[in-house]
Amino acid sequence: MKLLTILVLPQALLKLRDALIVLNIPGVTTTELRVRNTCHKCHTCSKDNWHLMIQFEVAVTDDLVDQVKQCVFDVVGRTGKDSGEQMVISPIEEVIRVRTGEHGEGAL
Repeated sequence: MKLLTILVLPQALLKLRDALIVLNIPGVTTTELRVRNTCHKCHTCSKDNWHLMIQFEVAVTDDLVDQVKQCVFDVVGRTGKDSGEQMVISPIEEVIRVRTGEHGEGAL
């Protein structure tokens, strides 16, 4: 199992959400973030270099990782410009559904 943490610009929120629904990803968490970086070309940056990003957290089985990655690439696009979008893939040691006690992939 893997946790994909994906940062995208706000305009990609609905398109990525809808694309993940089409993939039948069971659970997605989104968070609105204020991110500070050295991006000076991004149109959403303010004078103090803080800008709005949307963070998606997607926990999936190993066999879905490549599909989710491709989904992100298709939605966000590879423009060659650095506007702050990132994807971090981390291993998940264990998942437990608190209310039912389910463990592992069944708890996703």
